[in-house]
Amino acid sequence: MLQYFTGSKNHNIALRSFALSKGLSLSEYGIKHVRTGKIDTYATEEAFYNALGLPYIPPELREDKGEIQAAIRGSLPKLVDIKDVMGDVHLHTDYNLEPSHDLGMDSFTALLDRAAELHYEYIGLSDHNPSITNHSEKQIVAIMKRRKEYYEQQYSSWEKKTHKRVKYVLMCEVDILPDGKLALSDAALEYVDAVIASVHSSFTQERRIVTKRIVRAIESNPKVRILGHPTGRLLSKREGIDADWGEVFRACKTHDIALEINSYPDRLDLPDTLVFDAIKSGLRFCINTDSHAADHMNLMQYGVSVARRGWATKDDIVNTLSYNKFKSWLLKGA
Repeated sequence: MLQYFTGSKNHNIALRSFALSKGLSLSEYGIKHVRTGKIDTYATEEAFYNALGLPYIPPELREDKGEIQAAIRGSLPKLVDIKDVMGDVHLHTDYNLEPSHDLGMDSFTALLDRAAELHYEYIGLSDHNPSITNHSEKQIVAIMKRRKEYYEQQYSSWEKKTHKRVKYVLMCEVDILPDGKLALSDAALEYVDAVIASVHSSFTQERRIVTKRIVRAIESNPKVRILGHPTGRLLSKREGIDADWGEVFRACKTHDIALEINSYPDRLDLPDTLVFDAIKSGLRFCINTDSHAADHMNLMQYGVSVARRGWATKDDIVNTLSYNKFKSWLLKGA
């Protein structure tokens, strides 16, 4: 019964067709032998699938997207697990760099403490860029310089005081402007290790224009390493942007850009259907919480669930890498 009601309708139809080819009939009551009428029942889903001559198919894959054929071939993916995640690199602190959007609610050191509790090797500080309407370029460069110095001082003090081993990378979530330019100049970007580039405005642009906009941002500076919450959707509040995702994925592939899987419950973005398509294109992902408070870091499980529904493995996710390997990937364009 658990299998019957966990699998989607299409998965169960395909599974019943497969079973009938073996002289078996499936229902919520068990597996019936058509010739004898005998019904076998099973204590676990693993035993149920094994009785059909198949390995266990995880619930997230039961959508009739080729999982039965993959099971027959023995090529089901080993899905990413939350224990594989080594760090969370889309975090907002309460450091006031007079940003374009909201500040976080907790300090850098509070995020480090929470990361240590989660057994992470590293975090990424990805505050929103300073507001470009309220500051000159010279002021923004000065703000970014002060920010870097502040975090360096805070980290040194925290490390000496706690003797904990969590590392950090200094990043910034930078607005992709309507024309595809980044909201920070190259001079300001000298004070970050890498950029998460995100759309935060003009969500209703025509398909051709918004696609060109995102691709231009990806190509604009080698420090752009992650495309943040790519569709920009807010569940039950705002539809995602209408981009040509095939073209966006090709640009990401060319420049080795990771697509974010944003774990925040209002977002869950990239959606699992697009994760599935991007996996087939050989792209990589970064699962982040987009935390604006230390306890938001507990939301990682939701992004992992999205990744699993998209058939993602540990090897598809850049923040399953150790700190040294992740930083090596991150700084590739620096």
